[in-house]
Amino acid sequence: MQYAKTLRRWLQQSGLTPAEAAPVLGVGFQTVYAWLDGAHVPPATRIPALAAALGVPEAKLRQVINRDRAARHARDDANATPEAIDAVRT
Repeated sequence: MQYAKTLRRWLQQSGLTPAEAAPVLGVGFQTVYAWLDGAHVPPATRIPALAAALGVPEAKLRQVINRDRAARHARDDANATPEAIDAVRT
């Protein structure tokens, strides 16, 4: 995910390591690594603290994350079969 690359760059520019950022954000260092690897997306409740720790505007961080979410959903929707869509609905 593109947001993960951007988070890595911003974290590096902030001078923090993932282990240093974790307690500031109120999460474990494994969670920070999952965000940086693109395995998980930071939840909305952590965006203000994450933006402050990275030294970036909150709106910019939300924009980066939301752009990737929209792309992922569009890709998922394009690959969904009618059967898969029906299975989710039931």
